Amino acid sequence: MAVLQACLQYTMGIMMKNTFRRFIAVLLSICVVLSVGLTENLTVLAGELKTGKTLPTTQAEVWKRTDIILTSEKEYTNPYLDVEIDAVFEHTDGTKIHLYGFWNGEDEWRVRFSPTKTGTWSYTITSSDTANTGLHNVSGKVEAVPNTGNTDLDQHGFVRISDNGRYFTYDDGTPFYWLGDTNWQAPNYVSTTQCNYPDCKCQNQFQHEVDDRLNKGFTVYQTYFDSGENDGGGQLATTSEPSLWLDQYNMINPDTFTDKIDGMFDYLADNGMVIALGYGVHSHTVNGMGQEAVEQISRYLTARYASYPVVWITAQEITGEPHYNVWKASAEIVDQGDGYNHPQGAHMFPMDNNNAYARDLDEQPWHEWWGLQNGHGPTQQSKDFYKSYWDNEKVKPFLELEANYEDITCGGFNGYDASRISAWRTNLMGSYGFTYGTTGVWANSYSTAGNMGWYGSFSFEPWYMGLDKPGSHEMTYLRKFFEYVRFYELIPRFNDTAYSNCTAENKLVASTEDGKTYVAYFYNKDLSTGSLSALNTDDVYTARWYNPLTGKFADAAEGITSADGTYEIPKKPTTGDWVFLLTSEDLGAYETEELYDDPYISPRENLAVGAAATASSDNSNFTSFAADCAVDGDYNTYWCADSGDMPQWLELDMGEPKSFQEINILMHRGMSTKTEKVSYSVKGSLDGENWEEIYEAADQKPTVVKNMDRLRITREGTYRYLRLEYTDITSNWAAVYEVEVFAEKSPEEETDQLENLASFSVAEASSVSATSTADKAVDGSSSTWWCADSGNMPQWLSLDLQEEKTFNNIRMYMYGGTSLVDYTILGSNDKEDWQPLYTGVDEKPKQAVNSQSVVLDIPAAGTYRYLKVAFSKVAGNWASIVELEIYNDPALTNINHASNASVTASSVSAPVSAPSKSIDGDNTTYWCASSGDMPQWIQYDLGESRKIGFINMYMVGGTSSVSYQLEGSDDGDNWSLITEEADRKTINKGGLSLVEILTDCNYQYLKLTFHDVQGNWPTMSEFEVYSEAIAPPEDDEVPEYEGVLQTPLVKSVGSGVYTEDGVYSNTDSCLFDGDASTEWVPYGPVGSQTILMDMLQENVLHGIVVKLGNGSYLPKYRIEGSNNKTDWTILADATLRDPQVYQKDGGQAVYETLAGQYRYVKLLWLNAPNNATNKQIAEIELYADQATPKYPQQAQTDELQSLYSDWKSKNNNRQVYTNASWKALQVQLQAAGRLLVDPYASPADVDGVTNALKSAVNGLEEKGDKTDLQVLVRNAEGKQEKDYTPESWKVFAQALTNALNVLADSQAGKKAVAQAYTSLSQADQSLVRVTKPNPPAEPVKVSSIRLNKTSDRLFVKARLKLSASVSPADAKDRTITWSCSNTAVAAVDASGNVTAKKKGSVVITAKANDGSGKSASCSVTVVKATVKLNAKSIPLQLKKSTKAVKASGLQKGDQIKSWSSSKKSVAAVDKKGKITAKKTGNTTITVKTRKGASAKLTVKVVKSKVTTKSIKADVSKLTLKKGKSRKLNVTRNPVTATEKITYETSNKRVADVNKSGKITAKKRGTADITVKTSNKKSYKVKVNVK
Repeated sequence: MAVLQACLQYTMGIMMKNTFRRFIAVLLSICVVLSVGLTENLTVLAGELKTGKTLPTTQAEVWKRTDIILTSEKEYTNPYLDVEIDAVFEHTDGTKIHLYGFWNGEDEWRVRFSPTKTGTWSYTITSSDTANTGLHNVSGKVEAVPNTGNTDLDQHGFVRISDNGRYFTYDDGTPFYWLGDTNWQAPNYVSTTQCNYPDCKCQNQFQHEVDDRLNKGFTVYQTYFDSGENDGGGQLATTSEPSLWLDQYNMINPDTFTDKIDGMFDYLADNGMVIALGYGVHSHTVNGMGQEAVEQISRYLTARYASYPVVWITAQEITGEPHYNVWKASAEIVDQGDGYNHPQGAHMFPMDNNNAYARDLDEQPWHEWWGLQNGHGPTQQSKDFYKSYWDNEKVKPFLELEANYEDITCGGFNGYDASRISAWRTNLMGSYGFTYGTTGVWANSYSTAGNMGWYGSFSFEPWYMGLDKPGSHEMTYLRKFFEYVRFYELIPRFNDTAYSNCTAENKLVASTEDGKTYVAYFYNKDLSTGSLSALNTDDVYTARWYNPLTGKFADAAEGITSADGTYEIPKKPTTGDWVFLLTSEDLGAYETEELYDDPYISPRENLAVGAAATASSDNSNFTSFAADCAVDGDYNTYWCADSGDMPQWLELDMGEPKSFQEINILMHRGMSTKTEKVSYSVKGSLDGENWEEIYEAADQKPTVVKNMDRLRITREGTYRYLRLEYTDITSNWAAVYEVEVFAEKSPEEETDQLENLASFSVAEASSVSATSTADKAVDGSSSTWWCADSGNMPQWLSLDLQEEKTFNNIRMYMYGGTSLVDYTILGSNDKEDWQPLYTGVDEKPKQAVNSQSVVLDIPAAGTYRYLKVAFSKVAGNWASIVELEIYNDPALTNINHASNASVTASSVSAPVSAPSKSIDGDNTTYWCASSGDMPQWIQYDLGESRKIGFINMYMVGGTSSVSYQLEGSDDGDNWSLITEEADRKTINKGGLSLVEILTDCNYQYLKLTFHDVQGNWPTMSEFEVYSEAIAPPEDDEVPEYEGVLQTPLVKSVGSGVYTEDGVYSNTDSCLFDGDASTEWVPYGPVGSQTILMDMLQENVLHGIVVKLGNGSYLPKYRIEGSNNKTDWTILADATLRDPQVYQKDGGQAVYETLAGQYRYVKLLWLNAPNNATNKQIAEIELYADQATPKYPQQAQTDELQSLYSDWKSKNNNRQVYTNASWKALQVQLQAAGRLLVDPYASPADVDGVTNALKSAVNGLEEKGDKTDLQVLVRNAEGKQEKDYTPESWKVFAQALTNALNVLADSQAGKKAVAQAYTSLSQADQSLVRVTKPNPPAEPVKVSSIRLNKTSDRLFVKARLKLSASVSPADAKDRTITWSCSNTAVAAVDASGNVTAKKKGSVVITAKANDGSGKSASCSVTVVKATVKLNAKSIPLQLKKSTKAVKASGLQKGDQIKSWSSSKKSVAAVDKKGKITAKKTGNTTITVKTRKGASAKLTVKVVKSKVTTKSIKADVSKLTLKKGKSRKLNVTRNPVTATEKITYETSNKRVADVNKSGKITAKKRGTADITVKTSNKKSYKVKVNVK
């Protein structure tokens, strides 16, 4: 009944359309008949067959679709289900193609066909209803003609699987690289009638997305039909737009396909995009549909789209039973109706699950390739997983169809680099292609209003915010590389050590079978790489690095040979991911760039990365805490023992002996696990059996580095094996993020081996016992001691340190058995005035390691000459000291005394916000009171009395001001006021609200009471207590950038806010408005955003300052520059190192020095720590040489919009016009499309693009009718040359050749055809028959000689190839002789090869040998290469770099070839002449040019700072006209001095000067301009203004 009702409603709705559609169908058929020729059954129009069953012959291009239109003679209750039609197409060579037909609405059925070869195809159509003569036994022909398109699909055909089964190819065997995007459910939810991309006027979301992907080189549009229409994603929430169904699952809505989906697929196919079509459904939809309905929709989709360039994807995630057999049946239906045998696979869910079903799929005859799914989230599958597919008995391609979506939350959050890493990994493991995915696009989230289906669960941005993520550009570079290296020849080597030792998961290698090309990908966190094996010993290789972020190469080495077939890959350029190419093949031209040189990135290589690791135990029962996690180069993974039991050990095998000077053990530091003290040893071995001790420590306190507890050991050694043995750890288990082994010590850090300041002191005591005198307490021996003469109290021991010394830690070793001590540590500088530094009451000494002594670790600090230990009680012994050690430990300087405090509070909002969260070292956790009621308090017990000089109170971001009081106590009961403040304003730091307290007191307990808090409830993210104040950075530490503050145009689609009614409001204007209170807000802050700044002109950059908004966390970021928005250069990269952050205006700001000349600057604002969501920006300051030009006026684009929309919708018309004219139109349409989305386009730009588009439209040339030309050519080909005079035959032959070329050119236009016909016809009529033999011709002499050059300029030893054109072509003797006017300057050989010998000028002459006297000459000037430096010698401070040395004086056409240093250990120089001082001494820097010139200077590396000795301007006197300007060029002596230069004028009214040295003449008179350096060197320039 429901079906009948739906049919009635449908019939009523189309009643008025029915007659019109029949009329149109008839007209279309008449047009076909008229264009091809009438058949013998003229009455057969659109299937309305009365007496015959043959349709008119139609014409179609190869690989292009044509529809055979049929009209039913019968009406059906449900045309979708009640009748089926099939068609068989047969070529004259016997090739057959079987296809389904489909109902297209009303009484119309269609069969859609794409011929695969030229020639005649005959077809027969049959129907399940044999009585319906409109559908049954209908026949006809299709004449297939050559394809006139210019896409790869047009030229090479549909996609198939390669002959070796490993990858995809086009039909003709051309390799096809799969680069897809997940546009899931696009037929349902993507709009083709509107577009809400900000400022866009294209009115077609679908085309906007496709055009973006086409421009980025994507080749596959991966989509499926949501048959259940219940996944959502579109602008109408979970409703398909429009619906696929008239009656769900029972009757299809053909208008949806005709009016929308066919047009979408036509656009994809006509633009060369392969459609990876998921024709099945989700598991939950199968429940509602049932197997019969699934099979029916599968048949319908196959009928409509098998003739498109498709690749089939069975189901939408095969999840096993209960629906597995339904999906198999669906696939079989498709297989039977796809006469093209398009590759058919299945969408696996997830990759590792349901292995039994995967094995069964492998046996299905229709299954030809694997569609894998990596689970969306951050997990990367192992090498072994992919190897199982590569090694599968049935060789099939396998592809990641869903892997590591960019900016998606699914089992964890994916960062911006997740897709890139997954893509490179899988490609080098045999998956020749990749499907990218990103938030918003895959879910087709049109906007954010209402219920958005997937939106809000996995996807958190609308489609247009996800469209231009960094990963989408990186996919362009992925395809570019793999097509360049011929991906189809690569073989993944996995962990095969015959080819490489890169066995770690983050190091991958593939190579060609012949060993000529190797590709390696490294995404480890350090610089280590590996080695390659099985190279050809006779080949010569070149090495290059490829940057997956920019798509460009950097040359690494050339001329590489390997006698043993191995090659050691050089260290990575930076710690990011890199691709290494080693090849002996000429793979073609490639783009290069200078390697990104970041002075903040450490060049040190961790020698332990990749070592074989074993351990006493690991915690792998819970997660991957295996031993090798401590040497995998990843600081997010760590080895962990299985318990806190001791001892525990970790052993490393580095493969070969390695020399080192520093070892760092980076231990795990969690929210509640902080390593307080460690007793351990490190041993080394060359054979793994005989061990030597490298270092041993007892109760060592680690330092905190990047939220890790670090043990730093500065010991030199050379070992293959290292063994770390723990004997005791306080407050933690044995857990190591990474063991770092470095060849050189870090230059910026002091050694960890502390000096005992008591070693040379003089000791006195209150009394002594026999030989246990006072000096024994400081003699460095554990077998002697001071002891009092009795157990009477008090007793004391004092030390004279000989001079005032600063200390912060005292270790007092006492005689074994001492169990309890009361004592005071005092300090003095005159032995009279003693200050108490620390008092211990009932303290229990600990047993010392490897000793019978007991020890107290005393946190006494100060700067004194004299120290005294005063005992008032000692239990278990008399007063005695074995050794008194005094240290100034950097690790204890300003240690946070609150890090291990006991914390209580007045109230708690929830367990997750407990008071202890305020000292857990994690700024994303915090204590929070239970309400905003006041007062609220939080109290800290520091464990013992501490000197308190400085306190940081980090509250939750957004807290604007607080009123509070801070109290201290020694017993927790009696409190003293330390400080109190009202309405204290906070400062933003790292996304938190900070209050800093400076004080000077000593307490064990601290109590903070809140009386008022603005912007939040009382909170505390981190409470830090230090003994000394933390000095703010000095003014000269904060960079100051030269140049002019820019006011660029800004575009950042990934930002903004939505109003309550869902209207998007962009916040880009807040970035450069000069108001820090207005902020730029990222819409989906957990993901990445791109801020594009356009300075409207190329400009020399100096720096950028990015001030964070209130409560913001600083994310990772990268800054890039470009002049065309296509080719980008990395200018600063804080994904590889820490950001450069300083305080600015009470908050944090990023400062990055930039260099280079660019128009566009792009800030990639990436993931914040712990995926924090506060990433807003208060203000950006961008500095460059010239001020930003004025904004162009807003332009009117109505005419352009109309023209663009009109021709953008006429894509099918491309067959009417010639390729060249159509391609020219597409170029202008693309330009128009780009301009229409640019809100700042100027009127001139709009006029120019509009006129260009009009010209392209007017320039469209229709293809010509060649029928008459073919007849004329056939007639002309019957003529013979001997019958006609040479003159007339020559013209005729040329016209015939031209006509044949036009006939062969499928793109020949009307003009070309008409012109060819006219020329041939006229030449034919002008032929003159031969009447008598022609007399013998006179020998033809040379009439002229022309050289390829008439003048040139050569460097000495350079060569020039001259060639001569001798006319006429039929001259009897066309030989020539070469000569040179001065053989001492240059020489020329018989072939015209000129070699320059010495400086001078010559004339090279070519003269004819036939006596005609004809000649031609070329003047050649020979020059000698020169180069000079701006200094002969320079001093350079140790560890400093300079770019001040400049090379000049090069001859035109010459370039700098290299810079080199005679002693790289003293000073090194890079490719650009940047000199870096390494150690004191002298070295010679040499610069060489490509043409052989060289120059040298001496560099003297000194420890002291290089200062200016003198300064000079380029003029001493200057005359300027009023209003004119002139910039002084100032040089320092030496050039390596760096003092700041200032300028001042003696008379601003006459001549003024700015801070850059630019002088401006104001009025007549004279003025002195003084140039000064900060070390008081000066130079005067006298200015005369006329």
